[in-house]
Parts: sequence; C-alpha cells; structure tokens
Amino acid sequence: MNYLKKNLKNKFFLLLSLLLLCSCLQKNDKQFRYWKDFYSLQSSIKSSTNFSQYLALSGNLTKEREKDLKVNEERNFYIEIGGKKNLENWNFQLYPAKYEKLDYHSKVIFTPAKWEDKEIYTIERETKSNWNGFFPRDFFTWLNLFSLSVVDHQKLLQLKNSLPSFVFLCNTFSCQTTEEAKSILLEFAFNEMTESKFPNFAERFGNRLNKTQLEMRIFDEDHPEDQILISNQGKILQFRFPVSPRKEIFKNPRSLLVSTNITIKSYGVTLNIQEIKYRLHLISQKDKDELNGKFLSFKSRKFTGNFLYFIPTGVIDFFIPGNIDEYLSDALKLLIYGTQGKGGSQFKVIYKRIGNSQTNILTTYMESLRNRFSLFGADASQMDNPDQDFFTQWEKNLLLDLN
Repeated sequence: MNYLKKNLKNKFFLLLSLLLLCSCLQKNDKQFRYWKDFYSLQSSIKSSTNFSQYLALSGNLTKEREKDLKVNEERNFYIEIGGKKNLENWNFQLYPAKYEKLDYHSKVIFTPAKWEDKEIYTIERETKSNWNGFFPRDFFTWLNLFSLSVVDHQKLLQLKNSLPSFVFLCNTFSCQTTEEAKSILLEFAFNEMTESKFPNFAERFGNRLNKTQLEMRIFDEDHPEDQILISNQGKILQFRFPVSPRKEIFKNPRSLLVSTNITIKSYGVTLNIQEIKYRLHLISQKDKDELNGKFLSFKSRKFTGNFLYFIPTGVIDFFIPGNIDEYLSDALKLLIYGTQGKGGSQFKVIYKRIGNSQTNILTTYMESLRNRFSLFGADASQMDNPDQDFFTQWEKNLLLDLN
C-alpha cells in the first residue's frame, strides 16, 4: 500500500529522529562511529545511484521502472550494490562481480506473481554490513532515558537549550512543551523557517500532514499503561509521553506494540483505517540481538467520497486504478496479511558481535501491486541537495550530540 507505507515510514522516521535525542544524554564514542558510518553510507548510496535505482534499493518498483533493473535466471528483477570503506570514504559498485571483503552489500529481488487476476510483486531484501558499536537494545535504552527525562522539567529545559539536535529542531519548527493531566506534550509545528530552510521537505511532508490525521500509540505489551502517543493537527506533530512512567518504561521490552489509526483525505475521497497493529519483538543475548517487526492486523477500513480524476502537472507515469475502493482494499491486504503464505510486510535484523568485530544482517519481505497508485501523488523525480535536505542536516546534529 504505497501511500500508507510512505506515510507510516515518514512518521516512524520522525519519531525515531526525535527519540534519538536520548542518545544525547551521554556521549558514546562507539555509537558515534557506528552512526557516522551509517549516515555516511546512506549519503554515499544516494550520490552513487540515480533516483530509480535508489527507489529500487529501498524496495520500490513499478512496471515502468522494471527496465532499469537486471533479470536473473528465474526471470525475476533484481538490483544489488556493494561497498568498501576506505578511511572516511565509500566506494560503491552496482552488481559487484566479487563479494569478498565488502563492508556493505544489499540485494533486492522483485518476483512477479499472480494473486487471483491481479499482478503483484513479492519483494525480498537482504543487507549485510560489518561496522560495530550499536545494538538494537541500545535504542530501547535511549528511549527509556528520554521518556524519563521528558517528565523532569529541568532536564527537558537543558535538552532544549544545550543539545545541537534539539536546538536544530526548535530552529526549524515552532516547538512547544505543555504539561497535561496524564502526559507531557511536545509539539513541532511547520512554519516559515521550515519552508525557508527546507522548501522541498516542507512542501512534501507538510502536504501529506495536511491530508492526514494520525494517532499512533506505542507501548510495551507487558505494560500497556505507559504509552507514547504520536499524532498531528494539520502541520503540527505532537508527541505525548506519560507524566509518571515506570523507571524502566522501555528499557528491556519483550515486545512493543504500535497501534495506529489513520485518516487520509485526498482527491475527493476519504480513507479511514482503524487499529493497524504492528509488533516489534526483541530477543537480546550477551553478544547477539535479534529484532523482528511485522504487521498483525487491522480492525476496520472505511472509504467514502467520489474520486476526482486528474493528472498532476508534469507527471507522465501516474497510474489511476479503475475501482479505487477495490484497489485500496487489495493494497491493504498485501501490506498487512500478504497473499503468498508468508504474511504481510515484515523485517528481521540480527546483530552479532564476535570479539572486536560485528556482523549486521537485515532481511525484509513484502508484497505490492505492480501498478502503483498513491493518494499523495507521484514520487518526486529527484533528491534534495544535502544542504536543503532536512534529514541530512538532522543527522549531522545527532552526531554532534553523540560526539
């Protein structure tokens, strides 16, 4: 479900970015090097690929872009990239001939399949890397520390005034903190400064926020009384943290549940989906972490309105489904449940440390329709200049916190 995956992905990224503020509470050289390598990697991949290749490496493909990929012996489309790190620089090669001593390798396979009378892809991705300094458990430690710091007025004030990442946020958005009866509310509102510093980000993400009403609850399944609530009021992103949480609110969770209600109004129609449930399950051992994530179910879906058909200016590749209600229903089933007996969209990461070395393996599986439609319109055909890319600048400030 292209539009929903994009929307939830963007929200999760902003959530993750905000919650990474907890990393600022204590400097950590190992984690600094890990995230420096990670951000450097992402930036280098962007500069080493074109827009179509970059989308495919992220698991996004349409019929019109199939010609840009290679075809294997099974007649499946695929793309792969390998990289070696030389001091501070990455050297990447698409479809590498040799795999030995690569510091990074990623391969995505798109397998055309049939579901009833519909054409779909099954999409499998495997990514391997070997830099170390961070385990998934560290994120939950950060999340726990930040959740406890938010309820301490003095600590929160110190975060807002002294940490580069928080200062960056408040110089990019209008930021406000409010104490409510049962929660601490952090708000970040798009304003003129957002539009001036990051015009493309403000237009794309702000436009999607205006079309969306989101309510996302995150909690430890063993302790549902302590929840983080993410929502929006137009272009205002809202994060609510419990005012009196347990001292280990998210430190060692068995599993986290994310329950989402979302309403999207676009092209004259309204789509409302209630209680999309997603589970993150962590298995942590001494030198190994395994984190799994998958969709579980949704409660209800409601579609109303009359679709206003028009093709946005300058867009040639723009698929319009004949029956939009049926299309959205099919796409939701692919996302949540899947049709090939493997379930819906899911991922697994395994981080393993042996001595001073570490291996990190990410595998993902998803299904999607070969003809794609988004309630948010077509993808942009180019990537932002790094100086005007919100996430690139945000990453730089996070590194300043860690270092």
